[in-house]
Amino acid sequence: MFEWSGELEVGVPEIDRDHRSLLCQARVLDEAVKANDPGISRELGALILITEAHFRWEEGSMREHGYEGYGGHKADHDHLLKQIYTLRDELAAGRVDVSSSLLTLFIQVWTRKHIVERDRAYASYLRSSVQPS
Repeated sequence: MFEWSGELEVGVPEIDRDHRSLLCQARVLDEAVKANDPGISRELGALILITEAHFRWEEGSMREHGYEGYGGHKADHDHLLKQIYTLRDELAAGRVDVSSSLLTLFIQVWTRKHIVERDRAYASYLRSSVQPS
């Protein structure tokens, strides 16, 4: 579930690199959850930081290249961030226990829905619209 595979590759090195990093950190978080490690909050925080940085880069790239799908793509980013912030806040308040199944579901939605659909569409646009100088 948290391993990089060719089906997730979008063909833009910067995006693929970030996605690999996100999945790697998700795997670290999953291992902490399974071990009931007290560092779960720290690992979730690291996942959030990587996600925020990736979204900032991607949104900047979309604006720079005039991507027409920017609004919907950004809305997806905002929704995913809201979900992960809520999870972080609920965890910090002791109102929720992060389970491996919850994390797996979040990652499945993110990878299968967002990367495969939204990011692949943007990557295709980017590859076809950006001509080498």
